Amino acid sequence: MRRLLLLLALPAFAETHHIIAEAYHHTFSVAHPVLLRVRPGDTIVTKTVDSAGFDFQNVRRTKTHGNPLTGPFYIEGAEPGDALEVRIDSLKPNRPTGYTGRSVGVKDLPAN
Repeated sequence: MRRLLLLLALPAFAETHHIIAEAYHHTFSVAHPVLLRVRPGDTIVTKTVDSAGFDFQNVRRTKTHGNPLTGPFYIEGAEPGDALEVRIDSLKPNRPTGYTGRSVGVKDLPAN
């Protein structure tokens, strides 16, 4: 019961963090420097880059294509094996258009 009361109290102390990364990664790794340390219940407001690495000002922030990642974020108190809930409250494109693609190759042909 004590833990439940603690969890319910977290939003009262929650902070909103505004941050824009200067570096992006194409891998998940503990070797990447932490972009921001947050506590459970905190909100992060950020801007990302597109799959080619261009930011909201159309400046290329990565050397290669491939869906760069924003972060990593360090969650205070999280332990290995914990399940984390991430809620996206708002998602706004930073351009009026976008694209998607699919490469077709031998792997896509029927096996017959």
